[in-house]
Amino acid sequence: MPALPPVTEETLESFSKSELLEIILKQFSLIETLREENLELRVRIIKLEEQVAKLSKNSSTSSKPPSSDIVKPEKHKSEGSGKPGGQPGHSGRTRKPFGPDIVDEIKQYALVACPECQTTLSVQDQTEPWIQQVAEIPEKLIPI
Repeated sequence: MPALPPVTEETLESFSKSELLEIILKQFSLIETLREENLELRVRIIKLEEQVAKLSKNSSTSSKPPSSDIVKPEKHKSEGSGKPGGQPGHSGRTRKPFGPDIVDEIKQYALVACPECQTTLSVQDQTEPWIQQVAEIPEKLIPI
């Protein structure tokens, strides 16, 4: 909008009646446009204030449940916590092997070729054997 020149009594007296009426009508039109814009902006401000109020509430500042928090607050780890699993220096605990009297079947497997490319493995490629025990729990049939 261009800046309007200062209006004084002398400048208004220099206009004719029809020019003054035209100026007044333009001003009324401008006032109505500004009122509409003002109303739109007020409605927008109210909506934005509601959004800000809604977003600023979380489970620690209102009676909302923690599951309704948009961004979860950071959990502070204690200084003593480390990576999951056995920590360095901790003696491992494993299950005792089954006795030969309760083992039903023993299978030995030897890998002689690569499962991907079928290349024969040399003695140097082979690793130390290890024992893996698998226990199957039989289904008990209980009459009901």
